[in-house]
Amino acid sequence: MKLTIQRVKYAKVFKDEELISESKFGYLLLVCFKRGESDNLVKIAKKTLSYKLFDNWTKNIQEIEGDIMVLSQFTLTGKIKGTKPSFHESEEHFLAKNKFTEFIKILKENYFTNKVFSGIFGFKLEIETKLDGPCTIQLEIN
Repeated sequence: MKLTIQRVKYAKVFKDEELISESKFGYLLLVCFKRGESDNLVKIAKKTLSYKLFDNWTKNIQEIEGDIMVLSQFTLTGKIKGTKPSFHESEEHFLAKNKFTEFIKILKENYFTNKVFSGIFGFKLEIETKLDGPCTIQLEIN
């Protein structure tokens, strides 16, 4: 699994120019599941909630009661050979969608349900965000 955590002032998600989801200060999580990996989503979600990325690295998302926007981004596994990207390492659509849905469910179970937001899996979306810092952490979890 690849996970990019961005600290944001806000994140807005649009589909066909219509606002479908919005979060305030907190995280923008870009999630990509890799083909053939068995991810411990409970452990990953709990670790994500525990990272101290706020107030000079002293507080986690729960301590500041920040929002979390979760988006699927299969392009995180992209490799470029020549001039075109390849995404063969990304999980199959159906399996990735199930993992994405489960990851969001676990985040909500371990945090505030009304603080976890998401885009729509598998659709082309437009993202508007304002980075805070900027602070961007990239993780590869096996």
